[in-house]
Amino acid sequence: MTQTVFLVQGDTGPNIKVNLTRADTGSAVNCASGTCTLKVRARGATSNSFTLTATDQGTNLENGILMFGVGSNLGSLSAGEYEGEVNVVFADGTIETVYETVQIVVREDFA
Repeated sequence: MTQTVFLVQGDTGPNIKVNLTRADTGSAVNCASGTCTLKVRARGATSNSFTLTATDQGTNLENGILMFGVGSNLGSLSAGEYEGEVNVVFADGTIETVYETVQIVVREDFA
């Protein structure tokens, strides 16, 4: 799942897309009955800058496709390098956290 996402400070429209598949079978992780979050923090920091929740659009969660809208979270974020941790809490309470992080690079908007 290792990926790098490039964003611009202050933008409100971008989505961060993550595809979840099982390493042993290659099949998509069905997240339809769970809650999927992306916790974002500055690289090397110990506290989160913000947390996003994946939206359910059609069958995307069922097919392991997580779409996280950044909303207004980039407005107060400094330019720099961040990392995101994907976490799924299934309906039965089972928790799975993806070991690999999403790398996020935010640059300043042109004045």
